[in-house]
Amino acid sequence: MTTNLPEIRAGLLELHKALLEYQKHIYESTVGSVQNPNHYYQLVVQDPSFNWLKSLSALVVSIDELLESKEGVTETKVRQVSKYTKDMLTAFGGKSGFEENYTAAIQKDGHIAVLHGNLIKLLSSQ
Repeated sequence: MTTNLPEIRAGLLELHKALLEYQKHIYESTVGSVQNPNHYYQLVVQDPSFNWLKSLSALVVSIDELLESKEGVTETKVRQVSKYTKDMLTAFGGKSGFEENYTAAIQKDGHIAVLHGNLIKLLSSQ
């Protein structure tokens, strides 16, 4: 089972990248073009319109720390991460910034919907 934690991480990273691009598109359509990679980085880190993605970023960092921990990755930890991740990605109808924006992203972007489905399938096999 522990071998699936890197797969979960990879799926989350791919989803995170797609969500960043989705939010970048929204930003550009409402505010204006992102001028360069440094400008984009500053937006991701500081602009309020990207804040909803911070919980997903933090989850990826937590998985990285778990994978690098000296204690090792136990099946219990993998199940806990899997459950937390699945709960986070399936909490539709909630009022948190992540839930609202994530639900909208799934509904508006087919690529994100596919990535979401693939990740939920992987998480459900844990």
